[in-house]
Formats: sequence, structure tokens, C-alpha cells
Amino acid sequence: MVKNYLQKLFPDHLKNLFTENYYIISFKEVIEECLFTTGWQEFCKERGVFQLPIKEFCDNLSIELYSLIAEYSLKGPFLELGAGNGWLTRYLNKCGHRFIAIDSGMLYLRTAKKWQLPYYPVLLMDWEEAINTFRPQLVVISWMPMGEDWSKLLRKTPSLKIYILIGEELGGRCGDWDTFLLPLSENWQRRELTRSSSFSLSAADFGFSFLVKYSKTVAWIKI
Repeated sequence: MVKNYLQKLFPDHLKNLFTENYYIISFKEVIEECLFTTGWQEFCKERGVFQLPIKEFCDNLSIELYSLIAEYSLKGPFLELGAGNGWLTRYLNKCGHRFIAIDSGMLYLRTAKKWQLPYYPVLLMDWEEAINTFRPQLVVISWMPMGEDWSKLLRKTPSLKIYILIGEELGGRCGDWDTFLLPLSENWQRRELTRSSSFSLSAADFGFSFLVKYSKTVAWIKI
């Protein structure tokens, strides 16, 4: 009885996440109402959901971005690469940032019946073309495609000073095994963004009250 209820809870509760209502769920709401994540990963796979729009995650990421921008004197506009329907860019810009949402549109083509149209302006462009066109100093990438690692090419981008990765740190459905854990080099330094990481909920997280968490937010900084 309880299991069947909770299996239905996530799909019903998240139904508005990708609609024109711009619904952002709170971390507390998820933990209190969804003690068990039965059916969660199946729902994510069906809907093409990777990162759950959590208010506390977005708010803390915004704070960490402002800190990095001030510390390294960065100038926008910045890019979100692989932005999907643009929900994260919309929220960050609502917080006062200047992000442009970039996406190739390939995921929409593969899951046309499961996705609604983007509800925030998303520039349909390949990520390499985008960084060559806009020459950003900072980019955010939420859930790099599985089996792909854009890090090496990003590090060769002359304008880029920081790139931020959101996703499953230990391989799996985001990038590859080296994406988050590339060896330190003379020019790039890894820094986990702990504030947003602590509120990250994604397709990789599961268990009682999401106690098993693999998703993190990591900044790679040119030094």
C-alpha cells in the first residue's frame, strides 16, 4: 500500500517541473514527502530528468557563482552548456546572473514525446560552436552526456577561466570516469562547491530520504 503510493508520488509530484509554471521544489518538501525513492529512477529515465530543480540547490549555486565571479573578476555573459529546457539558466538569471542557455536539441529529438518545448529561451547550438562564438569566461554544465568528456577541449578554450560541472561524480550517466576527477595540472585546480552539492538531488541519487547521493557540483579553475 505504502510502496504503491510512493511509486506514484514522485511522478505526480514532479509533473509540473517542466511546465510553464516554472515549478521549483524545495529540498525539505522532497525529504519530508518522499521518504522512499521507489520508482524515482524509473521516472527519471522515462521523462529524461537528470537534475531535480531544487530551490536550495539553485540558491546556493547562485551564491557560489557570485563568490567565484568576484574572486576571479569574471565578466559575463556566461553560458550554460547542455541546458535542456533552460530551467537552471532561468533561475540563475532571476537571481541576477547573466547566463545564456545553450543546447544542441538532440535530447529533445530523441525524447520528443516525453519533453515539452523549452520554457526559457534556449539557443540551439553545438557547445563547441557556442564557446567559440561567445568566448565565455565561465560555463556551467549540468549532466554532461554519458560517455562524453568535454573537459579537455574546455581547458583549451583561451577565454575560459572556470567551468562548473553538475552531475554524477563517479562515472555512470554523466561524462566518463575522468570528468570530475581529472588529475590536477599546473593550470587547473579542482574545487567542490559544497553548498550546492549538499542540496543536489538527481537521477543518480536514491535510498531512504536520498541518503545515497552521487551528484555533486565541482568547479575547475584555471590558475
